[in-house]
Amino acid sequence: MFAFAEVEYHALLRHVPTRWLSLLPAIDRLVNTWPAVRSYFLSLGQEECPRILFDALRGNEHGEEDQCSELEVTLFFLQNTLKIFNCAVLSLESDSLTSIEVYALMNGLRTKLQQRNKDAFFGAKVDHILLSSDNLRVDRLKREFTSFYETAEIYLEKWFNFSETGHLFNIQCFNLKEKKEISYRQLTAAVSTLQMEDELDMDELYNENCVLQDVLRNLEINSHSVGGLWAQALRSRSAFPQYAKLLSFILSIPVSNAYSERVFSIMKGAWTDVRNRCSFNLVRSEIKVKMNLVMNCSEFHKYILGKTGVLAAVKSSAKYGDVPPQPRVGRLVLDEESASCSSREAEDSECAGNAAGRASQQ
Repeated sequence: MFAFAEVEYHALLRHVPTRWLSLLPAIDRLVNTWPAVRSYFLSLGQEECPRILFDALRGNEHGEEDQCSELEVTLFFLQNTLKIFNCAVLSLESDSLTSIEVYALMNGLRTKLQQRNKDAFFGAKVDHILLSSDNLRVDRLKREFTSFYETAEIYLEKWFNFSETGHLFNIQCFNLKEKKEISYRQLTAAVSTLQMEDELDMDELYNENCVLQDVLRNLEINSHSVGGLWAQALRSRSAFPQYAKLLSFILSIPVSNAYSERVFSIMKGAWTDVRNRCSFNLVRSEIKVKMNLVMNCSEFHKYILGKTGVLAAVKSSAKYGDVPPQPRVGRLVLDEESASCSSREAEDSECAGNAAGRASQQ
């Protein structure tokens, strides 16, 4: 069927409801292989193809196939709109994103949805089809697409605090990528929302803020993260003890649970039934390497060749140190209960991706 439709073969992808980032690739693949998929089901005829699917795949209610169906237009809309959700989720799951940047990111996502809804913009391709089509129920499609925007916006506002009294709004003044000047009023608002008045000397914090402004003006942004920029600005912690205490608390606020979920996922793959004799220290060390090592395979190979101690440890049985040695007679293990240890598993550990999924369900 792919050869008949003159489309390169690609397997269709399945969307996993709990994996937000799988929705856009699945729709992209379906759109790219649409001629072949549509031809296949239409070739089955009304007798073998489910009626609801056959009617949806036809060009229109009269059965003409040279026009885009409502289903195809909907897929074009989702392909365009889900990109902004995908970008937001990728940013939220980034290792370098800090709590200082979260409000601007989420507010930017909401603003894009509001502006698209206000302008009735559903993607350039969709707009072109709706303007040139004389057989689609244009008004109905527009209402459904508008409802998508509204549902997504309602969901975001339900689960994210966009108010100016929230701590995420008030700490965004520390985003050195956006601005290099922090007023004392912004500083006190941030301290108040974080409820740190009793832990900081506000007079000293004011004095440090005055001195810090000159440091921030001469700070080179380059490609550093917000956390990296503050590490440069507060290089001398002894000169800014109150600022260091405040920023240490702010930068320790977790953005999402993506990092911890990734740890559990890696641990599940490292501690399996076939590796159930691995010691706790070995599994812990493997997770540390996988989560923190920045070398690629070639760089690590060159690095490890010079570490004779590590190479010797790899070949030894020290990694099974938590398992006591077993007395053996020939090749038989006398202690049968110790021959196989019970396996240990760790389960895989939700705002923007969920909003897209909820809106698409509506």
